[in-house]
Amino acid sequence: MNLHHWPHLYLFLFSHMRSYSTLLSHVLGSHREISGYVETHLKYRSRLDLARLRWHVAMATGAIPTGRYLLDKLLHNFMLIPRQLRDSPQLRTLIFVRKPEATLRSILHLGAMRPTVSWYTDPHRVAEYYCARLAWLAAVGAHLRERAFVFPAEALLEDTDALLLHVTHHLGLATPLSPHYQVMRLSGEPGYGDVSANIKSGSIRRRGFEPQSGHSIEIEPALLDRCYRAYRACMMTLVDWCPSLPRREITLQQPVAESLVA
Repeated sequence: MNLHHWPHLYLFLFSHMRSYSTLLSHVLGSHREISGYVETHLKYRSRLDLARLRWHVAMATGAIPTGRYLLDKLLHNFMLIPRQLRDSPQLRTLIFVRKPEATLRSILHLGAMRPTVSWYTDPHRVAEYYCARLAWLAAVGAHLRERAFVFPAEALLEDTDALLLHVTHHLGLATPLSPHYQVMRLSGEPGYGDVSANIKSGSIRRRGFEPQSGHSIEIEPALLDRCYRAYRACMMTLVDWCPSLPRREITLQQPVAESLVA
C-alpha cells in the first residue's frame, strides 16, 4: 500500500483512568476517517514512536490503517506529546475529565478486582494520581488551545448527541459520529481498556456504562475535597483556553452530596 494514503493526522485523547475513554475510543475508531481504538502505552520519546503508533493501530485493528486520523489515548503523565506534533496542525486532541468521587471510587473498585496493582487500592495514591493528572491536562490544554476540544467526561453518557456533534465539527469529519460502534478484536481484553462486558454492547447506553463505583470503600472527606479543588481548577483553565461545550453544560460546583469540607 502507498504510504501516502495512510492517515496523516493524529487524534490524541487526553484524560485519566476510568473516564469512559475506552467507550469514546470505540465510537471514534468506528468512524471511517479514524483508525485506532486502544491505548498503545507509547511514551513518544522519538520520531520512531509515531511509526510505532501505525504498527500498534494495525495490530489492534487487524488491518492497515486508513482514513485521515491515527488515534491514541494518553492517560498518564509519563506519556508525552511527540515533539514534532506539539505545535503542528496535524494534531487534534480531545481533553475530558470525570468528576472526582466517581473516578476515585471506580479506580479503587478496579484495585479490589486487581490487587496486583498496589496503588489502585490506596485512596491517597489514587487521589495523588488524579490531582497530578489534572494539573498536566490543564497545562497541555493551555498550550494546545484551539487544537483541543474540552468537555466533562459525563457528557458522553448524559448529552451524547450534542457532544458527538461538537466532536464531529472539531475534527472536521465528513459524516457525523454515531453512538453505535463496532466491537473490535481487542474489545474487553485486559490491557486494552475497559474489560467489562458493557464495552461489547456496541452502543452508548448511560446505565450500562457507569463503572462500578465502589461505594463501600472509605475515602477521607479531606481527600475528596482536595480532588474537587483540582477538578475545578483544571476545568476552569481548560474552558478559558480551549473550545469546549457551552459553559452552561459544564458544572464546576461541587454537588451537595460531595460537599464535605468547607
